[in-house]
Order: sequence, then structure tokens, then C-alpha cells
Amino acid sequence: MPAINRGTTLQKSVGNAYLSLPREADTGARFGDYLVWTGLDKRLNFLNRAPSVSSDTFVQSPIGTDIKSNYGPAWVVLPDQMSGYCIYVSQADGGLMLRKFTRKPSPGPDALAYEWTVGAPQAFPKAYPGSAVSAHLGTQNGRLCLNLAWAAAGTGAICVAQAFVDPLADALTFSSVLTLDKRFCSDGVCLIRDGRRYMLAYFDKADNKMRLAHSADHVFDFDPARDCVLDIKSIYAPAVVKLNTGLIYLAYTEITAKVVTYAIAGSGADGKYKIAVTGAVSQSGGSATAGPTIWPYRVLKDGVGAAQLLVTYPDETAQIIFVRMSIESAVIPM
Repeated sequence: MPAINRGTTLQKSVGNAYLSLPREADTGARFGDYLVWTGLDKRLNFLNRAPSVSSDTFVQSPIGTDIKSNYGPAWVVLPDQMSGYCIYVSQADGGLMLRKFTRKPSPGPDALAYEWTVGAPQAFPKAYPGSAVSAHLGTQNGRLCLNLAWAAAGTGAICVAQAFVDPLADALTFSSVLTLDKRFCSDGVCLIRDGRRYMLAYFDKADNKMRLAHSADHVFDFDPARDCVLDIKSIYAPAVVKLNTGLIYLAYTEITAKVVTYAIAGSGADGKYKIAVTGAVSQSGGSATAGPTIWPYRVLKDGVGAAQLLVTYPDETAQIIFVRMSIESAVIPM
């Protein structure tokens, strides 16, 4: 089973919070830790720690913004590691918004926090999510893009789209919004890249069971014939990541006790995923008020890079909790 270590950010959140620990692929060197969340006042907040800060507690004052939303944000770090896009649902009109944040150079290696410049908001045309948006960085036909997925307001219908990034400018180019046929979720959806295909993970609106949907290579088609159903339930959006082992790691808020749980799934002989291992992420007796987020990262162990997972969720008091999972010792019976 994975080794689990828990910590707190000393911050409170409405909906899910996004915490990432980007690290250099070969050496494990830290670029700085990003924490992005919607506070109890519905305003978007940021924290970014310098690489020299090693504590597991975020003690700085957050960088507040005038951006307001009823849901948690998504956060995507760009390849330069000095900027990223915040994706959120505007409280004013319910529209999907994207905004670029750029980190100013650090004044020194021991600085506790960076300053930010904030780009103008860019509205995704005809996109009105009813929950938090799932986003990750990818490429399409050689172009850098943000892959996006959400549940439509009112219906819960799953929508997918892309925003193409110009590395030399702040402007985005938007694709059309594709609403998937006969796909409805209870809260939000998680979209990831699974090799040449896209994978959608969500809890179905009808029975609350998890569905995994795959596209064909490089396209957003999601034929229901490729779907698989996992016998786990929740009313909140799940979080999913796939590592180069071929296994997928799921984090979700269990439907009855609201305990944050992880699951490890592998592909069976029929090519569809099956649950192999499950376990609790949240502390004994603790519960969550939203779905979690999950982030893979690397650390150096005995001079060798080792994979770990970071799971983040708001607990029953709305305090943002993060959990580090060491996965190299996991035993996967298939």
C-alpha cells in the first residue's frame, strides 16, 4: 500500500483547491509550490512558495484577487514554469473564463513568495459550466493547448473543448464546444491524456457510479462502446492521473461517509480498467466537502527520481488538506 503523509495549508476553500509541486524531471529540483483556490468570500486566491521553502505548511498570506466564482478553479502551469492559466467560472454571468498569471523574477533564493502580473480575462464563447472545470496542458497538431472539460449548468451534460496557447502572446484561440451525447455527470468531470487518447472520468448522474470514457486517437469522439463502469460511487468530481506504469490512480470522495479515497486500476484482458486496490486518503473520521485534486510529481530518493502523488481536498471545516502518497511500494494484485 502507498505510504501516506498529511499536511495542512492553513487556508479554507469553497469547492476543490489546486495544489501542485512542479519539479524538474531529471533532478527533482523544485520550481516552487502553487496553491490556487476559491476562498470562503468566493474570491480567487494564490500562494506560490519559493523553491527554498521546505516546510509542509503554507504560512504566507495569500495573494487575493478580485475574481469571484462559486466553484473551485483549475490551474495549469505553462512549460516556462513562470506562468500559468487559471480557469474558473465567473460568478457574474456563469461563463467560463481563462486568465494568465505570470510570476515576476524572484528577488533572491530565500524569498518566501513571488509577485504576480495578471492578464486580462478571456471568455470562452458559449461555455457555461455548472461546476468546476477540468484542465490540463497538452498539444494538438503540434500546437500547445489547454484541454478542458466540464458539466453544463442545469443539465449536467459533459462538454469538452480546447484553448490554444500562443507562447509569445497572452491571447488564446478557442475551439468549438462539443457536448457529448448521452453523457451526464453528478458534479464535474476529470479529463486527462491517456497515451494517444483522451480519458474522461466522471460519476454518472443517474446511478453515481464512476464511468471511464476513452476517445479514439487524438480526437474528442468518446464512443460509448469504449466506456467502462467502476463500482465506486460519489456525488463529486473525481481526480485521475495515469503514470508510465500503465496504471491509473483515482482519488474521489466516497458517497456515504464523504471520506476521500484512492483507487488504483489496471487494464484487463478486454482493454478496460478494473479496480485493483483502494484505501483511505483522509484522516480517520475526517470527511470532505468537495472532490479532490491529484498531482503527480518526482522526488529524489537515494539519488534516483521516484514518483509520488499529491492529493488535495477541503475537509469538513473547509480547510485545505494535502496528502503526499509514496507509490513505489504499492502492490497491485491483478
